[in-house]
Amino acid sequence: MQYFFQINDHNLNASVTGGRRSSLDNLNCTILNTGWGGYGIHGTDAPEGIGTAASNGCIRMLNEDVIELYDMVPLGTKVKIVGDVFTGRILYVGVPDGDDVQEVQAILRMAGYYDGEITGTYDELTRSAVQRFQQDYGISPDGIVGPITYENLRKVNDTLLDSRDP
Repeated sequence: MQYFFQINDHNLNASVTGGRRSSLDNLNCTILNTGWGGYGIHGTDAPEGIGTAASNGCIRMLNEDVIELYDMVPLGTKVKIVGDVFTGRILYVGVPDGDDVQEVQAILRMAGYYDGEITGTYDELTRSAVQRFQQDYGISPDGIVGPITYENLRKVNDTLLDSRDP
């Protein structure tokens, strides 16, 4: 999967998740904001989180690398992010209720697989709809929503909504 972004903001003192302010000792330098919400390329004081799905879409780097990058990258620079990372929950009967279940139910309903209420509860009706969807898309019909099922649901959702956003 590939995502294309453009750097729209350089800010060495950006507010970040949790309301922390950055400093040179704990740099959280937001240098990338997208049109559909703020994502950042930023430094971290927890280098063990680099390369992991430790945030809500941001790219973490060593603080010294972000400081170097800050002076090198002009506004308007296009950034290409390549790779697949699964950051969702695995959904199955009995998993705690959630917005992710509601989203799956809504997509399945739009695609004609689910006719129940959109409740956020992964119940037998949801599992059955997932199994039919999986069967039709060549996925092992186990009724569990994992990375492969999520990816196919997203593609169907994007097609149904004529969405071209990453």
